[in-house]
Amino acid sequence: MDGGILEVNPAFCQMTGYSREELLDLTCSRLTHPDDEEIEKVLFEELSRGLRASYTLEKRFFRKDGSQMWGQVSVSLLNTNHGSAPLVIGMVSDVTAQKIAEANLHQRDQELQQLAGRLIEAQEKERARISRELHDDIGQRVAMLASEVDLVRGQSPAARKQNTIALLQKLHEELDAIATDIHELSHDLHSASLQCCGLKVALKDLCWKYWNNHRLEIDLQTEKLESRISPEVALCLFRVAQEALANVLKHGNTKKILVKVTQDSERVRLTVKDAGVGFDPTIRSGGIGLINMRERLSFCGGFLSVKSAPNQGTEITAEVVAARKLAATANS
Repeated sequence: MDGGILEVNPAFCQMTGYSREELLDLTCSRLTHPDDEEIEKVLFEELSRGLRASYTLEKRFFRKDGSQMWGQVSVSLLNTNHGSAPLVIGMVSDVTAQKIAEANLHQRDQELQQLAGRLIEAQEKERARISRELHDDIGQRVAMLASEVDLVRGQSPAARKQNTIALLQKLHEELDAIATDIHELSHDLHSASLQCCGLKVALKDLCWKYWNNHRLEIDLQTEKLESRISPEVALCLFRVAQEALANVLKHGNTKKILVKVTQDSERVRLTVKDAGVGFDPTIRSGGIGLINMRERLSFCGGFLSVKSAPNQGTEITAEVVAARKLAATANS
């Protein structure tokens, strides 16, 4: 009842890393995490006062090497004969793997909740941006063209005839510029080249756009990229590349980027590597870029790995199956 260890079995020795002789020189409190010791103390006092016959809890044990182990412990009184003091017996199951899985699942749930809220916010911001583009830019330019047409229509026949050629030339130039801007806006929302020509061409167009608009020097390597990629996988990798390049432009502070796509018989790998300022991946940021990429890849059975360090650049690798296989069923 004082917490001294009288007997252990080989399984508990293996769990903790101590020998039987070492454990017999220790107390239960020496093996238990202090936070869990305070919780168990209340239950143990109720057990010693006869208010309960047993209790069960999950608590952390310290192994001999200093690492921690989660154990599910069932503790009960073991009454002895001849009126001697009762003993306490504890049955321990190692549930470390289960607790790690639960912690990962909890973290994933938190990230999904965070992602859902931020995606809604990002969606509203994107809608507002498109609305501004259409109203403040394209809409105003079309309205000005309409005003100029009305102005010429209100002129005398002689003046109208004289100004028509110049007006048509101006209308042609302005409408051509508006069509280009609408094409760019549409390309941001959905890549026609991806749908019509595949991932290789779409990535080439994307890299050219970043060179043309932002002077990013992108080394695109797609020689080992084949054409047999499912549309959903191609779209997933294209969006990951979009997000990665946007992150480099916004945070990387560099103009040199490597975009490499390789493919084997089963998987496609997209790597975006820069020599920028880098960051510490263990520190959670307020953005949703990496979370968004991971979620996109998880929907296609893929995963994302991130290698980065301050002043060491960043390397993002997305890996996913080349073509999703449909399950076959047969009746017999």
